[in-house]
Amino acid sequence: MLKVGDTVKVIGTTMVETRETEAITIGTLCKVTDTDTDEKFGQICEITTMFGNPVSYWYAEKDLEKGHIEWVKESEE
Repeated sequence: MLKVGDTVKVIGTTMVETRETEAITIGTLCKVTDTDTDEKFGQICEITTMFGNPVSYWYAEKDLEKGHIEWVKESEE
């Protein structure tokens, strides 16, 4: 169960109006900003992109992968 503040990666599509679309590019890292439940899709989450221009869409939990960002310092070669 995802919660507000979780970091997720988009792994699927979402419904926009009456068609499935890739509203946020698959593989994009986002933050969950709101959650709700839907009779058809179960838990749905409003997600906002973390980098670039902020964009928000609602996605079903099954189309998101929870994870975290880990800082890795690059070598100075």
